[in-house]
Amino acid sequence: VTATDTMGSIASKINAAGAGVSATVIKDASGERLMMRSSTTGEAAGFRIQATDDGGSTGPGLGILAFDNPAGGQGMAAGVQYGENAKATINGIDISSPTNTLADTVAGLSLTLSQVTTTPVKIDVTADTSAMRTAIKTFVTAYNATNDMFASATKYDPATKTAALLQGDGTTRGLQNALRAMVGAASGGGAITQLSDLGIEVSKDKSGKLVVDETKLTKALADPAAVRQFFSGATATTAAASTTTTTGNAVDDVTTGFASRFSTFAQEAIGTSGTLGSKTDSLQLQKTANGKDQDRVNTRLTLTEARLRKQYSALDTTVSSLTSLNAYITQQITQWNKST
Repeated sequence: VTATDTMGSIASKINAAGAGVSATVIKDASGERLMMRSSTTGEAAGFRIQATDDGGSTGPGLGILAFDNPAGGQGMAAGVQYGENAKATINGIDISSPTNTLADTVAGLSLTLSQVTTTPVKIDVTADTSAMRTAIKTFVTAYNATNDMFASATKYDPATKTAALLQGDGTTRGLQNALRAMVGAASGGGAITQLSDLGIEVSKDKSGKLVVDETKLTKALADPAAVRQFFSGATATTAAASTTTTTGNAVDDVTTGFASRFSTFAQEAIGTSGTLGSKTDSLQLQKTANGKDQDRVNTRLTLTEARLRKQYSALDTTVSSLTSLNAYITQQITQWNKST
């Protein structure tokens, strides 16, 4: 601090120091006052101000800003408001927190203390299933988009007799069938074992798309734990090896969650050594082989062209010679006719 510093510049220097303390200038009828406060809250966030005058003196001058005034009296301690922890009692257990938000006290629950109470406050906690509903509908939308992609890539138009690029491709058809089979498979090993239990079923219009029955979905979400188990899987270490769904589909390891099944399916499909990876490698080999065949054909065409050009040149020379011979013979015949 220099002799030319104002209260505002001193506050700016304190704030720029990054010491965990913020300074503000307050004006009242008696002049300017410097207010400093910790950047954090709670008992542990307290601090003490030490101020030394120029030349090392702690006497009058900046020294009066020290927490303990060496010249006598309480110094800045007289105007201190001590930080305190927020205190609460939850189910008979005393809780202390440096902030008014209890984020880790109860697992999965965040409480904000807004005022002092003298009587107990009852808190009812219910599961928020809106995120589950959104995630389920997002899955249905993504599945239907994938289904449309397969349908478009494998369609055949009998009117124009035009086939899509992947129409008849065995790999594409296999992935499409596997994806549809998963929709009817049992998963989770709990109270909810199939998508139909959630109100998600295959459309009756033969498009292969999924449709959502909102009433059944709402009913299923009343048991969020069962919904969670269906998607993430059972927590038991042992379970039945297989089961059969109501549609007769035999499924191994029914404790595996539906989401895990889809994750495995995706990895097996798009992984480096997966179905699509193998198909890509096969097509690449075929492309390379076709390229080599094309090179061989081009080489043969080049050689054939060179041979034909050589033959043409020879024929052209022969024709030129025959033309000259024909002219000579014609001339001789003319001379013979004149002599006779």
